[in-house]
Amino acid sequence: LFRSSGKRSAVDKINRKFIDRMPGEAIELKAIHSHPTLKKFKPPIDEKDKAVGQTGLIDVIRIKRGCRLMIVDNLDVADGITNGQLGVLVDVVKTRSGEVNKLVIRPKDSSSGSRNRSKFPQLAAKYPDCIIIEKVSKTYNLNQKRKGDVGSSATVIQFPIKVRSEE
Repeated sequence: LFRSSGKRSAVDKINRKFIDRMPGEAIELKAIHSHPTLKKFKPPIDEKDKAVGQTGLIDVIRIKRGCRLMIVDNLDVADGITNGQLGVLVDVVKTRSGEVNKLVIRPKDSSSGSRNRSKFPQLAAKYPDCIIIEKVSKTYNLNQKRKGDVGSSATVIQFPIKVRSEE
């Protein structure tokens, strides 16, 4: 599979086809965007990999239970939950209203996540050797090319993951 940044859109297409071919229900995770002054804010989305601004967070992520994922943020370095870590999606946890608010991931590196599991004892008991990932919030600077955006920033809230079609 392609790894260079010039091939990100090709990798994105391969990963989307991979998810489509997997059995089970596809789940779409849409990022939440906010801007302090613009009500109808349109976030900058990278055409190559669909990342929001310079955050590394993906605007819309399609996942299925059993798909391979990569964490794209250093969530807890001391606990081994870091950018680039691979794992498999075991399950999703939903709110009462049906919104996905946690991902249950079995990391490839089984030595990571002991602190993470202690934060979620009930889920850790149900899913041993898994880590629980929640959405993260990232604020980023906007390009100064657009009118009204000079020196402003926006916020995106999303799960810090990417789908990986290979180990």
